[in-house]
Amino acid sequence: MTKLGGGIIKSPMSVTDRNLFFCQSLIGNILDILEVGLIILDGKNKVVYKNGVLLAMEKRLSQQGESEFFVKKAQEMAPDLRASGQTVRRYHVYGDRLYRVFGLYDARTDEVIYMFDEREAASEYERLLKTKKQMETVSHLAAGFAHELRNPLSIIRGFIQLSRMTGNIDKYYGTILSELNRMNRIIDDFLSLSRKKENKERCEPGGFFTTVAEIIQSECLLRNIDLRLQITKTARYVLIDKSMMIQVVLNLFRNAVEAISEDQKEKIFSMEGRDDGSQYTVVIQDNGSGMDEAVLRQIGKPFFTTKENGTGVGLPLSQKIISEHGGKMTIQSEKGKGTTICFHLPYN
Repeated sequence: MTKLGGGIIKSPMSVTDRNLFFCQSLIGNILDILEVGLIILDGKNKVVYKNGVLLAMEKRLSQQGESEFFVKKAQEMAPDLRASGQTVRRYHVYGDRLYRVFGLYDARTDEVIYMFDEREAASEYERLLKTKKQMETVSHLAAGFAHELRNPLSIIRGFIQLSRMTGNIDKYYGTILSELNRMNRIIDDFLSLSRKKENKERCEPGGFFTTVAEIIQSECLLRNIDLRLQITKTARYVLIDKSMMIQVVLNLFRNAVEAISEDQKEKIFSMEGRDDGSQYTVVIQDNGSGMDEAVLRQIGKPFFTTKENGTGVGLPLSQKIISEHGGKMTIQSEKGKGTTICFHLPYN
């Protein structure tokens, strides 16, 4: 291993040529002065040179658990660079830092040369980072918006189907209108995120969750799901945003329905509500497909989903709503046996 211009050559291959290139032209030292990281890969994409600046960058990133960031990016870009034969410029973000990368291809030696320019304090970085954050926000909002509207739409569809079966639209008119109003509130919430306000009110939890269970009763009937309720009323009260809490139950119900197979002989969805001293506890269970430990570890992360058409928004959003009410949500599941979700709401 040979030191050169503050960096390290990892292979004796073409050392004479590189000595002439870096030492005689002083480019290696100039790049060190300009604080530009330099890395060279040979024809087999192995690292043959790193300058001192790049080694310092790697040392800093190793404290964050990623010392091979620059090598990985260089090796990822190498095939495109060789194929085009053109000088390329790209940007890569790691943590709160932006790196501008220049790639050069030397056809004579089949080597690829990269210069990493750290743009942390540059206005260009600020502009690109702002754009990146805006796109992330739009993505989250769009996915959440679609997911939130799906639940009331499903309920409306279910009641319309029931009204056709029974020939009695008047019986379901109130619930359909209520869900349409809830859709309007959801749209208002998304349009007024900048002036977010709580709409919590004091209510008896047993009666409230009994009413919520009635909302999902029609869909259970349509899907031939055995709805089992054991909701206890209490003399105590919780302080909740009713619209948001309905959304939590509907999100969990939707997940359960999608986990229960259409050809499953026994389809069960149960909801229990009980007084647990200082809090009211709601336990929701299904006998669907369940989840293994690997999936269970990922559940709750935004946009993680195992469903073909899922958004991965419902469960994280439900957890956030419960957390904002001072409560806690836990999830237990076993592959092939079903899932149990429990959340607690403190008494007011």
